[in-house]
Amino acid sequence: MDEAIQRFLNAKVKHRLLSEKTDEVKQWLDLKGSPYIIFVFGPTGAGKTTLATKLASDVNKAEGAEQNKSIYPGFYYSFPSVPGYHNKTHPWAESLREMLAQTGEPLIDHKVAVKDLFENPDQPGAPLPPRYSRATVPTLFLALGNALRRRKTQQVYFDEYHKVIPKINLAAIKQEVDALQSLAEVSQSKLIVVGTYRILDITDTANWSDQISRRSVKVHLPRYGLSKADSAEFQNVLEEFGDRLPLKQTVNLTEEKKWFYDGCAGCVGILKEWFDRALQLAAREGTVVTQKHFEKARLEAALLERIHGEISDGELRLNPPPPDSCSTPSSDCSTKTINAESKGSKPGMPKPRRFKTGDPNSDGTS
Repeated sequence: MDEAIQRFLNAKVKHRLLSEKTDEVKQWLDLKGSPYIIFVFGPTGAGKTTLATKLASDVNKAEGAEQNKSIYPGFYYSFPSVPGYHNKTHPWAESLREMLAQTGEPLIDHKVAVKDLFENPDQPGAPLPPRYSRATVPTLFLALGNALRRRKTQQVYFDEYHKVIPKINLAAIKQEVDALQSLAEVSQSKLIVVGTYRILDITDTANWSDQISRRSVKVHLPRYGLSKADSAEFQNVLEEFGDRLPLKQTVNLTEEKKWFYDGCAGCVGILKEWFDRALQLAAREGTVVTQKHFEKARLEAALLERIHGEISDGELRLNPPPPDSCSTPSSDCSTKTINAESKGSKPGMPKPRRFKTGDPNSDGTS
């Protein structure tokens, strides 16, 4: 493949919203003490992975990790989406082993908590049962925390974290948040937890302890909306992509801005991947990039509809609309409802009336 095309495909996208939110996360990281956990969330393609990988790389370079292999200042791990990868026992089981291997930890499958070497929690004085003789998820969590502390890790980045969030199980979600807090304390690191709007399942303060609420912050990396400022910035990004294409393109990007916006839901990452596909299609044909290539490279309608829906649901959950007038106790909605029902009574049905106490017909018979 042509070198210029490869450079375009490998290029990282930098834009206003991504820069602003990267700076915001940096400000939280620079504070001593709290917050210990920083939740970064937003729609797919907004730039969350770019943010996490850049910050992890920056701290490794700043601390000299390339020269000193014994330290690991910025630890980055992305949870995979392979079907069946996360087992039913605990979604972290395989990932913990991979993270420990990434730190260079030995004998991963033989980790045992120190207390388990001396006592059987079920029968004091009895031999340890088989389940305590091998690495369990709690033991691996502890081992990871210790390994990160020994490697002098300052920042731990968990990307694609929404893939391991329990579904509709408040008790499991609370355990997940408690595990994150414990890992931050044992490793003496700051955790940057990155994912889609499903992160809101665990940042809901109703499921937190007061201690975690005080020591955690949320950073929302949104898409570009329809405001004047966002629309102008999206236009700039679109034109920059067009200017940087290594092959000439024949599409009027200004006139087609709405079409491109709808095709990426305002997410720059999705837009970049779209341009990548169109570029490769044109290069394969040996032609300029045309409208035909963009149409062929556009995501399918059903997928776009799902992406738009997930983003809208997330934005609505993050910023719910104010309650309407009928939700206040002082409103007369109940009266209006009763009157509406009375006016709309079905033919042949008697009008509602109140019987006196003791009336023999109070049961509705006549």
